[in-house]
Amino acid sequence: MSRTVKNDAKFTLRALGRSDRSALAAEFERLGERTRLLRFLGPKKELTERELTRFSDLDHVGREAIAAIHPSDGSIIGVARYAVGADGDHVAEVAFEVVDEWQGRGVGRELTAGVIERARENGIRRLTASVLAENRPAIELLARFGFGATATRSGITEMQLQLTPAAIPRPMPTLARAA
Repeated sequence: MSRTVKNDAKFTLRALGRSDRSALAAEFERLGERTRLLRFLGPKKELTERELTRFSDLDHVGREAIAAIHPSDGSIIGVARYAVGADGDHVAEVAFEVVDEWQGRGVGRELTAGVIERARENGIRRLTASVLAENRPAIELLARFGFGATATRSGITEMQLQLTPAAIPRPMPTLARAA
């Protein structure tokens, strides 16, 4: 997956991989304290080596991440990801973040659309998200994609989206010719 988004803020979307480990660490450093709080549901000062490995070593089926890439310097300006739970029941949790200076410019919307598309293509049947109840922009963004709130406990809103399987292209039927 790689595509350039054409709007007032051009950027490229592409799948993350092992080679993005240091760029991912740099993206985290660019997240403001509040953005980190909203993304990780609590204070987060740094990403550990283990987290960097988990976030960049992906199989692109059960664990996927899509990055938005800055148009001029190639840095990561946002990431959306999903991971299937340990029970492997075709349910995956999604999460996303956008560096502060790029928020409100369509990056989150495009990342969310991309990660939903990949999940559907990979046979995920349901996506879930845990969002701080105070994070109205994230809740509204997810709601625009069809996520519904299922519960709010301890200040966290649980949301989910049922996915329909990706359409499988079918060959056009051969028309019989009249003799």
